Amino acid sequence: MPTTESHLLSLPPELRFQIYHPLLTSPLPLKGPFARHHDSETYNIHTAILRTCKRIHHEARHVFFGRNTFQINSLPSPQTETDEGSGAFEPPLQLKDLGLVRSLEVDLVYWPNVPRTKVGLDGMGWQPVCRAAERYVASLGFVLEAVKDGLVELKIGGNVRPYVDARVVESGDGKENGNEAAVDVDVRRLLMGFHVADTNPRFRNALANMKVQEYDMRFDFPDSHFEFRIERDVLLKGSLVHLVGQVLIVRSEVRMKAVLEELGNTEDEQRMTEKV
Repeated sequence: MPTTESHLLSLPPELRFQIYHPLLTSPLPLKGPFARHHDSETYNIHTAILRTCKRIHHEARHVFFGRNTFQINSLPSPQTETDEGSGAFEPPLQLKDLGLVRSLEVDLVYWPNVPRTKVGLDGMGWQPVCRAAERYVASLGFVLEAVKDGLVELKIGGNVRPYVDARVVESGDGKENGNEAAVDVDVRRLLMGFHVADTNPRFRNALANMKVQEYDMRFDFPDSHFEFRIERDVLLKGSLVHLVGQVLIVRSEVRMKAVLEELGNTEDEQRMTEKV
């Protein structure tokens, strides 16, 4: 990193920070390459200023990490059952920078290519068998522990669009006629990361120790999305899997209502045609 003094340092601090802000911030959450590629998002951010000199780097990194929202997503799942994954996520935030982060979004979806389950402890239901998902959720626990003192906003959710949309493109189903709602969601894959998070002590303890009292929740499907807020203590008393289940029920009701409305419109059109 260059150490020569920049002419920028001759300006008052308040003016320097006014310069840093438009260069280093985005109204969109900052994502890693996989999530960003699916959403076709670009950021007009100029991080070259961080390499100007040590003093500017020190000042500007507080703006970059403190004024942006970072969205953490899992990396694509290993292709085989024997590959246990690394727990890596994107974007690759470093421990030394996490203390500066003030706004964070955590996507709990871990979409295994080879889903495996076993019978639940009570002999009913199911439990995931996915070491890669366990490592991903454990990494999220470390991240939440590192940001807990300074974090102001936390959003937890699940976006299945990158995985379901990819399946549609490969198979040619659903979107062929512009009908995204025809594509259903593999519930067990969707719930994998949430199921692991419910049973991971580090992740749950990290949530319990957050200073943020309310969390934003968001779930994205091919045909819809749902957003709401929930108090931290209410979330901790319940189950993430149960919460996602409630969202899925509402989604089904919305889809059914849309089908009935479409059917009603079709019948009305038929009656009008008969009258003519």
